[in-house]
Amino acid sequence: MLDGTPPDGSRTIYFDALRATWSSGPTSLETILVRQDPKTSLTLDGETEDQIEQSETGLVLYLRNKYSADTDLDGFNFY
Repeated sequence: MLDGTPPDGSRTIYFDALRATWSSGPTSLETILVRQDPKTSLTLDGETEDQIEQSETGLVLYLRNKYSADTDLDGFNFY
């Protein structure tokens, strides 16, 4: 997930998130919860600037199943 916040350009490599993975046998579920606050400030070159224009919240679900030695079944949803 990149370039989700227009004002900060290449600094979108980082974001505030919580990530958890559950596994059982050949199946795993990965979840990521993203919450960005527009008032989080970063000081660059002596100037303080907000990193995003509005509050942003998102959820990622990624389900993976190792169906066989040659086949992985993957499903994902971004909200």
